Amino acid sequence: MLAGRSDSEVLVVTHKYPPSIGGMQKQSYELIKNLQSYTIVHKIIFSGKYPKALFFFSVVPWCLFKVWANPRIAVIHANDGLMALFLTPLLWLTGKKLAATVHGLDVIFKSTLYQFWLRKYLSKFTWTIAVSDQTRLECIKAGIPSARALYIPNGFEPLPSPQKNEAIYSLFRERCGEAVDNKSLIVSIGRPIKRKGFVWFIKNVLPQIQAPVLYVIVGPREKNIGLILWLSKVLPASVFTKLAHLFGFGLEALELDKLMKESDYRDKVLFTGKLPQTELDQVLLYADLFVMPNLHVDGDYEGFGLVALEAAVSGLVCLAARVDGIPSAVKDKFNGLLLPSGDADTWGITVNKLLSDKEALKDLGRLFKNNTEKKMFTWDSMAQAYFKLFQEPASDSL
Repeated sequence: MLAGRSDSEVLVVTHKYPPSIGGMQKQSYELIKNLQSYTIVHKIIFSGKYPKALFFFSVVPWCLFKVWANPRIAVIHANDGLMALFLTPLLWLTGKKLAATVHGLDVIFKSTLYQFWLRKYLSKFTWTIAVSDQTRLECIKAGIPSARALYIPNGFEPLPSPQKNEAIYSLFRERCGEAVDNKSLIVSIGRPIKRKGFVWFIKNVLPQIQAPVLYVIVGPREKNIGLILWLSKVLPASVFTKLAHLFGFGLEALELDKLMKESDYRDKVLFTGKLPQTELDQVLLYADLFVMPNLHVDGDYEGFGLVALEAAVSGLVCLAARVDGIPSAVKDKFNGLLLPSGDADTWGITVNKLLSDKEALKDLGRLFKNNTEKKMFTWDSMAQAYFKLFQEPASDSL
């Protein structure tokens, strides 16, 4: 047993886990991996090999069996608000401490019944752990007592820096021709949904940029686009919008594909779809600027913004919108630059200024990289914070 390791064990329950991709999946994986250095971690993980509904509706008896078989389990942790919702019966069926990590949308999701559950039952969980300070404030606004609403940021650890490989330019030349070599490369990463602001940036900021540029968006294409479009036609608009926010339907991929065919954007925009990590690393290495032009979308929410940290440790200046939980990841003029969300003129002026002096831009990127690495909250730091919290007694009886 490691020094300082606890005999109080933890059961982690998650439906967001690799090989599925995303910030929540990464957080779940790293929490489990690093928490095991401090205590014994039991796991209930959705494998993806059967319908997710079956997982949700069988998870309570599964938890009860785990607790019965492992009486040292002291804390049951849900990886997000939806998972916590299905674990609610454990408030009465076990005497264990319950914790839930929330990421943003799972707090502000606009459903009367869901918000009632937040106030009535999530508020009774021993701890609700927010991944950004703004998300914690949203928890308190939703009715969770401030003593039970905590902020533990996501961790981050950069991968070993790869060497530049000019083969990545074949990806760009296939779409944009040889002229790409003389263009400034602006990059965004994420699922093509409205709150990411990719289409907004193309239509409102890109026309203002004076230097020749290629705007590259890396993110997964929606696999079930036909079914989603059918649902958009048969469901009431309000219901479909809530589903789109909840499941992150990447509908803006259709708009991106359309824009890439228009003469105004044909040689300026490239939506790559999902890329292997090796190719994504190369895109970041060759990029001149990274942008997170997020928009406020009623009923949707950006919880943190790990991609901003990935950009910073790659030596890139990240321009990010001051919206939702992004300021918990991007500290203005420390590891990135925060700009007003939706202010196209400010974005255009800032991009033009940065691209006008590439050497100064590289120097600023090196400064932000150094600052990020010095103050980085690692995945191990995150796990230690969870471990320390899990050792504390419940603040009061339910």
